[in-house]
Amino acid sequence: MSHVQEEDTYIKEFRSWFTDNGGKMHEKMAFSSDNTGYSVKAREEISPGTVIASCPFSLAITVETCHIPLEQYLHVNKEKQGSFSERQLICAYIALHWIISSEDDESQLLKHRPYINVLPKPEALRTPLYFTEFELNMFQGTNMFGAVKDQRESWQKEYKALRDAIHESSPNVFEKFSWDMYCAAATYLSSRAFPSSLLSVTPSLVASPSSYPVLLPGVDSLNHKRGHPVVWNVSRSEKIPTTNIQDALEDNLNIEISSEFPYSKGEEILNNYGPKPNSSLILGYGFALPDNLDDTILLKIGSSSMPSSGLASEHQKQADCGIEIGRNASGADKVWEIVKQAVFQNYEVDESIGQEDLEALNLQIDMETAETLANMVVNLRSKVPSTLNASKPVDVRDDVYTMWLVYTQGQADILDTFLQWTREQNRAAVRRAEELGVILLGEEEEV
Repeated sequence: MSHVQEEDTYIKEFRSWFTDNGGKMHEKMAFSSDNTGYSVKAREEISPGTVIASCPFSLAITVETCHIPLEQYLHVNKEKQGSFSERQLICAYIALHWIISSEDDESQLLKHRPYINVLPKPEALRTPLYFTEFELNMFQGTNMFGAVKDQRESWQKEYKALRDAIHESSPNVFEKFSWDMYCAAATYLSSRAFPSSLLSVTPSLVASPSSYPVLLPGVDSLNHKRGHPVVWNVSRSEKIPTTNIQDALEDNLNIEISSEFPYSKGEEILNNYGPKPNSSLILGYGFALPDNLDDTILLKIGSSSMPSSGLASEHQKQADCGIEIGRNASGADKVWEIVKQAVFQNYEVDESIGQEDLEALNLQIDMETAETLANMVVNLRSKVPSTLNASKPVDVRDDVYTMWLVYTQGQADILDTFLQWTREQNRAAVRRAEELGVILLGEEEEV
């Protein structure tokens, strides 16, 4: 039987604050600390259908939460705040809790201090911006390496813009507002946030163009398990129909999460963040799932790897943004169409071409498309670090090494399956040509 720890002072203060402000946590759930922060476990058996936690909309950290404190402490009015992203505003609000002491008479506008005190310390964070240089270099040859660089540059640009804005308006805060603070706040947001579309009488975990990340104290305490059954509901004290977030705050609505799974004593209570590839899990949360069925690799098709250019605008946009290839070669057909169009442009097709000649041409194009794709995949595969007979370097932390193993093996598996798929397209073209008695150029070759 698993042991449930006694909760520490920070958790007790958080529970008291949360309850006093309308939040609810099931009496049978308990926080348990480890080297990565806190997990939530069952004190006793919990039945399916039980509401695990409920957070008032008014306790959520949203853009609306930030407006008055940022104007008060940073002297940045609401109009100027509109030039910043939701992430910048929320990160600045979080950072103010570290900059302005709880003993300061003006700190009353920073109402989330008990919540922020229970967030993992920076040394416990395992997202890639907290990797050592040696640990990050292990990911060279994968998309993750470039994604981390892009994330760092993007967040540093956001941080600099905020610093520039408060340089003159709030010099005292400016001096204390560090990059480490912004990075930690942005990491909390990436690892714990839910889409603002949850703050609705019809809550949805599906982000929309108008939604943005929000923090839900208490509710965000549960760790992820793929496919774990949970239910989201909205409750309120008065049945006043509303679809507006601001109205919802005034109507005292609550977002609650219920478990559809029974828990025994000592078992960890879990949430389901939805299907995510390991790249997203590592970059946003700091872990990876072995044999993740939702794993993908983002394939960007550069002009240098294609036999021609001048793609149709739709295909060019896809090629530039990248296409996700999943396990079992899901998404491969989209890449196929883009490369096939590029190959097709190498041929001049007479309008008077006969049906048999046209079919022969299409088969030739299919074979060349398969060969082009195979060459691309082989090139990518050669760059992925090998995990065969790998052993953990002394300077790499255990959990980071596990992420590297799981991620790189997943990328290799997806590329291997994709390569098999391209070769099968080649063989299919050759078989069809043999049926028609057509001789295809290069049909004896296989990459």
